[in-house]
Amino acid sequence: MADVNITIADEIINITVSEDSIDIEIVEDTPISITVSPIDTVEMGVDTFTGDDTTKTFPLTSAGRANSILVFLSNIFQEVGTDYTVATDRKSITFITAPKLGRKGTVMYVK
Repeated sequence: MADVNITIADEIINITVSEDSIDIEIVEDTPISITVSPIDTVEMGVDTFTGDDTTKTFPLTSAGRANSILVFLSNIFQEVGTDYTVATDRKSITFITAPKLGRKGTVMYVK
């Protein structure tokens, strides 16, 4: 149906839309893929923040779907459980270590 390629810094995000799914692939050293199906309409949410060396928990503006959250710090993919956890209501994320001063964070999720 449609292919979209997005580049954020050095990360490439490939989005492929077919009749019954949307595939999102983050291309880096180790490719990561997410498949959302079946679909009618998928709306993506994006939240951003800046680290301050002390804050570990950041709110999300929408709860998003379970297992649909992608997190980047300074354009580096972060792994759930290793780098951060997600609140059970999916309205906030908490980093294991507070992001460094000035580091830009991006959280992408399917609403």
